[in-house]
Amino acid sequence: MLRRTATALLGFLLLASGLALYGQTRTGKAQEIIERVLASNEAFMKAHGPAHFKPLAEGQHPQITLITCSDSRVQMHALDAMPDGEVFVIRDIGNQLATCEGSVEYGVRHLHTPVLLIVGHVRCGAVKAAMGNY
Repeated sequence: MLRRTATALLGFLLLASGLALYGQTRTGKAQEIIERVLASNEAFMKAHGPAHFKPLAEGQHPQITLITCSDSRVQMHALDAMPDGEVFVIRDIGNQLATCEGSVEYGVRHLHTPVLLIVGHVRCGAVKAAMGNY
């Protein structure tokens, strides 16, 4: 499991580096953004320590399958008090079930979450775009 986690992290770092190089030619800000994300991740890891991650590496047993919009204005901070591993999160534009059906089925049928929660928000950009012939 540790080997898979390390491989995934390496893949993320390589992807991040590639995106940073691409972004530098496009906007000049990509490297700064990626460095901020990596610094936040490192601070989180240091704050929690290895013991925090051990049960999470052994498997997931969430209590909630949560569908919410991928709109950047929808913040997950309201659920931050939930312990890590408690919520299987699916973010999808406009809460469209048709496009995330496989993830919902995985959460409900494979992970056996007892709660399926769909959280919407006001002024959804996806709904506005769809209603306005985007």
